Amino acid sequence: RFVHLYAYLAIALAFGHGLAVGSDFTEDVVARWYWLALYAAVGLCLLTFRIGEPLRRSLHHQLKVARVVPEAQDVVSVYITGHHLGELQARAGQYFRWRFLTRDNWWRTNPFSLSAPVNSQFLRITVKGIGDASRELQHLRPGTRVGIEGPYGLFTTGRLTRSKVLLIAGGIGITPLRALIEEIPPKKDAITLLYRARRWEDIVFRSELEQLIRDRRGVIHYLIGRRGTPELASDPISAQTVRRLVPDVISRDVFICGPHGMMKRTEEVLRTIGVPDQQIHLERFALL
Repeated sequence: RFVHLYAYLAIALAFGHGLAVGSDFTEDVVARWYWLALYAAVGLCLLTFRIGEPLRRSLHHQLKVARVVPEAQDVVSVYITGHHLGELQARAGQYFRWRFLTRDNWWRTNPFSLSAPVNSQFLRITVKGIGDASRELQHLRPGTRVGIEGPYGLFTTGRLTRSKVLLIAGGIGITPLRALIEEIPPKKDAITLLYRARRWEDIVFRSELEQLIRDRRGVIHYLIGRRGTPELASDPISAQTVRRLVPDVISRDVFICGPHGMMKRTEEVLRTIGVPDQQIHLERFALL
């Protein structure tokens, strides 16, 4: 992310060089001031939306860690409380960039999806300890102050085009889908969830998911095991498997979240089956 942010510095230095020696600027006062005005406007936007707005929002909501709850092996949910949470206007499926103001992590921001819809009591994110930053979040102390940027993303029920939905989760990718389930209108057989994990111990929110799906008269299919082993000899999310488990998949919106490779393969499978592109929805986090 820092490499990407250095692009701002490169652009500023290149522009200074152009002003000093570029004939388009040194010989034309109007062009010089016109481009200065453009860069000043862009700089103001960056200061406002990269720094000013996140700072204002963080100070206004006074966010802090309330508790950290283990969910599965190396997976925790972080509950965050604050003031006026309803004003955030975040939808299930969206994500924020989170800054936890600890001695070692204050300078980092990381994108984590909401794992439950926003309510007046708390925000919840659920994190798997994959890298150094995410592992350190498992040891957050209650009272730690939190800064946010966002919400971002279009992975919401606002993209629904059909009355039925297929949700496909891989590992910790269940987090935004867990939140989405609560916002999908309840209707018999309207929700089918395919949840892919290597082990049963890796399943997150099992009791929550089963209760939510049961209340909405939907179906969950767990796809458990290591691919290529006797227990799971073939691809668990193949075209044949999807057609067998969800015969009407072509008439559903499909939301996919999981590891990049899994999402790419699943997207190809759905296209092979004939699901239109406008019914396939994914979330890819942006560095910037």
